[in-house]
Amino acid sequence: MLLAVSVAFGQLQFEVASIKPSLPPRQAIAAGRNIGTKIDGARVDIGLASLTRLIMMAYRAELYQISGPDWMAAEHFDVLAKMPDGASRKRVPEMLQALLEDRFKLVVRRESKEQTVYALLVDKDGPKLKQAEPGLDPPDKPFRNGPGDRLLLLSMITEDGYRLNYSRSKGRTIFEAERITMGDLAIQMMHYVDAPVVDMTGLKGAYQIAMDVPGSPNAARAAARSGVGRAGADATNPEAPPEPSGASIFASVQKLGLRLEKRKAPIESIAVERLEKAPTEN
Repeated sequence: MLLAVSVAFGQLQFEVASIKPSLPPRQAIAAGRNIGTKIDGARVDIGLASLTRLIMMAYRAELYQISGPDWMAAEHFDVLAKMPDGASRKRVPEMLQALLEDRFKLVVRRESKEQTVYALLVDKDGPKLKQAEPGLDPPDKPFRNGPGDRLLLLSMITEDGYRLNYSRSKGRTIFEAERITMGDLAIQMMHYVDAPVVDMTGLKGAYQIAMDVPGSPNAARAAARSGVGRAGADATNPEAPPEPSGASIFASVQKLGLRLEKRKAPIESIAVERLEKAPTEN
C-alpha cells in the first residue's frame, strides 16, 4: 500500500510514498533491490538507506554536520515515492524532509559551531578550470564516450543528474566530472583530508574536472553509500585492491589553480531532538 501525502503549510511533499525496513545487504542484492538513490522522472527510489543518510539527504548536510542517537546509523529503510507533476528533482530533499517529519516524527535543531576546516580557495595565479559544456544532457552511462583504458571504480550521480566517476588507468586513480560546482568538488575532496572542506572560492557555475587522487576511492565509496554528495552510489564495481598512486590531493588541487588551507570557520549543524525508530504504517 502507498500512503497519500498531502501538502501542508506550503511545503512541497511527495504525492505518494512508501517506507519499509530494508533487507540485509546480501539479501537485497540477491533480490535485485535498488541500493542507493535513483530518480527516474517522478519516481524516487532510495534503497538500503540508514536514518542518518536520509536526514543528510533531507537537509543537504554532510555526516560531520549531523548529531543524534547512535542507532540512527543502524536502522535502514527503503523509500519509494512519487513526486507531484512538474516537480523538479532538486526539490526531493524538501519532500524527503517533510516525509521524515510526518512518518518518523523527526524534530531537529539548527546550530552553528566553529570548527577546524580546510578552505577551498583560488590560488594566487588564479583558477585553471574549464567551464562545463553548456546544453549538455546528463549521460545515461558512466563514460559518455566509452571508458577507453579506464577501469570504473565508482560512479555517483549529482542532484542535476550528472555523473562523478572514480576510475583507474595505468596505476593512477582519477576523479572526473563533466559538470561539477565548487561546492560539490569540496565534498569530494573531504574524503582525502582530516577535516571538513568548505568552498570559499567564490566561483559560480559548473566546471569540467579531471584530477589524480590518492589511492583507491574506498573513502569516497563509503561516503557515497552514506549519501555524501547528495546522491547515493549509482554503480559500484567489484572491490579493487588499494593501489597508492603517489598522488597528493593538495598537489592535484593546486594544478586546478586552487588550494586547500586549514582554518577555523563556523559550520552549521543539524541536531536531532526527536526521532522514532520505526515509521508510522504505510
